[in-house]
Amino acid sequence: MSAEASPRRRGGGRQRSSGPSLAPIARLENPWSPIEVLRADQVERILVGAYRVLEESGLEFRSQPARDHIRRLGGLVDDETGMVRIGRDLVADALKTAPTEFTLHARNPERDMHVGGRTINFGPVSGAPHVTDLIGGRRYGDMAAFRDILKVIHTLGTQHWQGGVVVEPVDVPVALRQLEMYRAHIE
Repeated sequence: MSAEASPRRRGGGRQRSSGPSLAPIARLENPWSPIEVLRADQVERILVGAYRVLEESGLEFRSQPARDHIRRLGGLVDDETGMVRIGRDLVADALKTAPTEFTLHARNPERDMHVGGRTINFGPVSGAPHVTDLIGGRRYGDMAAFRDILKVIHTLGTQHWQGGVVVEPVDVPVALRQLEMYRAHIE
């Protein structure tokens, strides 16, 4: 086989004779400090509001094991309604355990995704209700469009991750929608 006729090896061990590279995307680092979108007093107002919801109104937890866990940590739990109230001290304790950086490990270590710090990762939008193209114009998302978007994302190789609801497939019943989207991601 001549050098021109033999397929070239690109990232991930795949053989392709033409098309975009599937090599892992280089990691990008943001050299600039984060932009402060909100003033400190605005952030404080948001925090006060969030704590008020957590402490006074609470959140509904439908999972009994989750309610039991929060109760053991010191949260106020009403098992009849499923409502859980969480104090600021509980939130502060949980935040102390959250890492500032972590790695999502891929089967191929070259594709591990580093999250946090100054690392920049690219991924698709999530939760779009509509799709637009030159043939069909603007319309509600469906499963065919969902699969087409996944194919484009995978083929381009410009994203660090692919997942989630890239467009809402309204032609699939709500009770099955998540399962069909997971199937599309796997396939």
